Amino acid sequence: MRSNFEAIGRAAELNNEIRESDKYFTDPNPPQILTSPLAIEEDLTYFNAIAGIHYNTAFSNARKRLTWHVGANLALPVLATAKNSQLEQQYGIESIDESFNGFEARLNAGVSYEIKKGIALTFNADFMMAQFSEMSTTFKDENSGGIERTASIPDIDMSGTQFSFGILWIN
Repeated sequence: MRSNFEAIGRAAELNNEIRESDKYFTDPNPPQILTSPLAIEEDLTYFNAIAGIHYNTAFSNARKRLTWHVGANLALPVLATAKNSQLEQQYGIESIDESFNGFEARLNAGVSYEIKKGIALTFNADFMMAQFSEMSTTFKDENSGGIERTASIPDIDMSGTQFSFGILWIN
């Protein structure tokens, strides 16, 4: 849920770039970044196909107190659905759907040390990066005399790193 947000940074410049882009050049009302004092609820749901490989020494035949693991996986969005309450209220657009519009890659590694039978200290490091292409749909804007418009969610590039330290209980 987002509320009382304001466009900052390059928002005005980005609006001009969107208006002048080749893709939206013929649209007299191109998509743009809006500011609103109202609350906007936004939901992005992915159904992913995931493939990966992981190795964990805890599953080896030689049981040791110190174990480690590494892994990697790649996810492709088979179906992505975006819902935005402002688009639904203002234009009647229930969702914007896309398929295979990007990827997400994850790497993880960690160590675990069993301090006494069944209890271990763990340290894990995870890295994620993802890139998704623009999701868009065209619609007739009845509020503007039936003009064909485009609602879109822009390209998304994201990455994240997470470190965790914890206690693991093995029953």
